[in-house]
Amino acid sequence: MTEERSPETPAEPTPSAPPPPAPPAYTPPTAPPPTAPSEPAVAWAPAPPPPARQEQRTTLSLVAGILLVVLGVFGTLIGLLIVTIGRGVIQAFDFRGMPGTENIQDPNALVSGVIAFFGIFLLVCSTFYIVGGVGVLRSKNWGRVTGIVIGILAGLLWLASLTGGTTAGGRNDVAFPLILLVLHAYIAVSLLFFWRNKAPA
Repeated sequence: MTEERSPETPAEPTPSAPPPPAPPAYTPPTAPPPTAPSEPAVAWAPAPPPPARQEQRTTLSLVAGILLVVLGVFGTLIGLLIVTIGRGVIQAFDFRGMPGTENIQDPNALVSGVIAFFGIFLLVCSTFYIVGGVGVLRSKNWGRVTGIVIGILAGLLWLASLTGGTTAGGRNDVAFPLILLVLHAYIAVSLLFFWRNKAPA
């Protein structure tokens, strides 16, 4: 007998294991936003005022400064001549017979000393002229003050000399003092009233 084999039934497929879950997508770490540097505290202050425009020296005061320098140089030359040559010229004369020198042992030495003193005094005054003139040319207030003082004092001196010359009655005697009086009056007036131009607004 033959054994009847039952038809083979196909084997049922075994259920497969579920696939593993997919790993989560990589997200890069977010960098924190850059923080702005903290600004230092500003101390609010009012804006500085605009610089004031400096007044310019006038042409009249410029001429006064030049006159001071010229007169100073002229006086320096005369003072040097008096100190160096004048004493030698005085020694060539004999002042023993001059009235008023009877009780003086050496009249020549006295006259020579007076001449030397006058020359040194003229040199000192001329130095002030030059220093004041340079100060005026450099628009310095101390130069202006020095020039004003020189103009007034020397002007009074030459005015007195002019008065004495007029009394003597000689026109030639008053010409030189008159010129110097006018120059010193110009210096004083220019530095007193026409020192600087007014600055434009």
